[in-house]
Amino acid sequence: MNRLPFALICDKNFLMPTMVTITSILENKAQDTFADIYVFGGDFSKEDSEKFNVFGHYENSSVTCIEKPLDKFSDIVQLSSISPACLLKFDISDDLPQYDRVLYVDSDMIVKEDLWKLYSETELGDNYLAAVLHSACILDKTERINGGFLLLNAKKLREDDMSTKLIAYRRSLGNRSSMDQQTFNEYCKGRITFLSARYNCMPFRYMAEQIPQFYTMDEFNSYYGTNYRDWKEAVKDAAVIHYITGDKPWIYRDIYAGDEWYKYYLLSPCGKQKLDRKGKLYRFNKKLSKGGFSEVLEYYVKKPLRAVYYSMRSLEFRKDKWAGNNWG
Repeated sequence: MNRLPFALICDKNFLMPTMVTITSILENKAQDTFADIYVFGGDFSKEDSEKFNVFGHYENSSVTCIEKPLDKFSDIVQLSSISPACLLKFDISDDLPQYDRVLYVDSDMIVKEDLWKLYSETELGDNYLAAVLHSACILDKTERINGGFLLLNAKKLREDDMSTKLIAYRRSLGNRSSMDQQTFNEYCKGRITFLSARYNCMPFRYMAEQIPQFYTMDEFNSYYGTNYRDWKEAVKDAAVIHYITGDKPWIYRDIYAGDEWYKYYLLSPCGKQKLDRKGKLYRFNKKLSKGGFSEVLEYYVKKPLRAVYYSMRSLEFRKDKWAGNNWG
C-alpha cells in the first residue's frame, strides 16, 4: 500500500470548499494508495473539526483534523482577503514529523488523478519544495511559483528549522497582500524544484492572459515542456485545477471548468445542500454597484478590446506591456 500524505488548511469560512477538495482526492486516488489527509483548522472549534468525520466510507484513507490557533501570527498584517490561516503552511513539516514528504493542496482546488507517482518520483535533492511556476515567468524569466500546490521536502525543512525562519522572514516583510507565497519565492529561491503545469492549472489565468495576448502557445509549450494545441487543452489535461481569485465556482456558475468542481461538490458530504450560484446578471450588478459605470465599461468593453488589440500587435509590444504586471 502506497501511503500518500496530504495537508490542507482551512478556516471557518472554507469548510465546504475544503470538503470538496478532499472528495476529489478520495474519488480519484488509486486502490493501492492510502490517502492520509490532514486538515489544519485555523481557530477551529471542536464542532468544526467533527464535521470532517464524514469520510469514513472511503477505503484506504484517513481524514484527521488538527486544530491550530492563529495567535502567533496576530502581528502579521495582510492587505487582502487572504486568510491568516495560510501561514500555517510554514508549520506543516513540523506538525507531520512522521513523513519525509507531504503534499500541500489549497482548498480551492480539485485533484483529478492519483498523485503517488508525482509524490514518490519527483527529485527534490536538498531543495525545500516542488511547485509550478507562474506563467508570467514565460516572459519575465523570473522563477516565481504559485503556492497553492506544494510537494514539501518535510525532512529537509525540519533539519534546517525552516518553519521558524519562514515565519520570521514573513514577519520582516511587513504589511503585504501575500501571506505565504512571497516568502516561499524569496526565502527558498534556488531551492525549489519546478513541476509540470498540469499540477497547478489555473483556467482564470489562462483566460485573463488571453493567449496569445501576452505570449504564444508555442512559448507556453516550450517553457513548460508540453505540447498543447491551446489553453483549453491544457485545462482538460490538468491533474490539479486551481480556482484562483475571488471568482469561485461555488459562488458563480459560469466559471470556466466550474462544472468539474460542481461534480465533486455533488459527491461531497455537502452535496445535498442546494448551492445558490450566481450568474452573469449578478456579476454585472455587483460591478455596477461597486465601481459604477466605469468599472462595467472596463470589464465588459475595454478589457476585451484591449485583448484583441494586444493580440494583433507584435510580441515585443506585448512583452513590454507584460513587464508592468505584478502577479504576486
